[in-house]
Amino acid sequence: MRKVLTVFTAFLGTAVLLAGCASQAQAPAAQEGGEQSGLQIALITTAAGLGDEAWNDTNYNGVRKYADEHGIELTLVEPAEMQDITNSASLLGQKGYDLIFISENTASEYMADIADQYPDTMFVLPEGWITDRENVVSIVFSNNEVGFVCGAYAALMNEYLGGGSDPGWVGGIRNPILQQTEYSTLAGAKYVGGNLNVVYLGSYSDIPKAKEVAYGMYNEGSSIVAAYAGAASSGVYQAAEAFDSGKYAMGCATGQFHISPERIIASNVKSIDTVNYDICREFAEGTLKSGEYRATLENGGVSLRYSPNEQLDQLIPQDIKDQIEEIAQKVNSGEIVPPMTEEQYGVFLSTLK
Repeated sequence: MRKVLTVFTAFLGTAVLLAGCASQAQAPAAQEGGEQSGLQIALITTAAGLGDEAWNDTNYNGVRKYADEHGIELTLVEPAEMQDITNSASLLGQKGYDLIFISENTASEYMADIADQYPDTMFVLPEGWITDRENVVSIVFSNNEVGFVCGAYAALMNEYLGGGSDPGWVGGIRNPILQQTEYSTLAGAKYVGGNLNVVYLGSYSDIPKAKEVAYGMYNEGSSIVAAYAGAASSGVYQAAEAFDSGKYAMGCATGQFHISPERIIASNVKSIDTVNYDICREFAEGTLKSGEYRATLENGGVSLRYSPNEQLDQLIPQDIKDQIEEIAQKVNSGEIVPPMTEEQYGVFLSTLK
């Protein structure tokens, strides 16, 4: 359930979507029929807001699912600017919210002080690194693990489809978190004898630019282009669709297969929706622990997911699937440690024969 009110305050300096009812700071026991309507949960998106069919939507969907199932009025905040995220978090803390999800993956840079001000509120940070607060959960995705596997897959599949061993990779805005995926994907491609053509758009919303960049990659021979550009990723898929056949993309978030069911052949999946749902459940049950909440390749928090389109899935040779499974097992066992930074990538290259 989500009741939406439009509230304007000078403190926020922006329109905020709010819904909720008064509650104690501690999670209430479940009501009859599984209702937990006294629990106050909020989610603050990034400045890009909902509708990206990627990170924000996936974060929101997991929390919304739990709220809908348990009769909770979920509060949604879509900030206009980055600074509104901190203002919103403070306002919700003042209002006594129990559980606040913040979608911005650099939130750890400024949330420690806010968490200290509102010790009775639990803050959930994706890609977080605050682990010394009793009221902060930092979700840590093993981006390097899944990136490595996806890089190996992209290079192998690109070559199989006749595009050589250099697939494309289109990112949004360069930042340390996305670079974890960049360098691990580069390493995975190198591991199987390939390379990666990396381009950053400088935007998570510029669909035309993403389409232009990806189209150029396809035109130069690539058969696979991986998209890590938020809402702009749609441009990559549109570029693949502009060709009659033989051009495919790799998605992200929870797969995005519905956006381009004939062209997204596989995806680098972060199951943030499932993680957020589980965090809501654990919080309500009183079993949620603060600190690091890790999502790995081994526990399914991150994964390479093949297209549910049977025709596309059959296009992938079994021997490539077998190679990818073997590589994933080596990552899980620690035999392969995928790099996360440029420096680590350089060291990794020195180990290759």
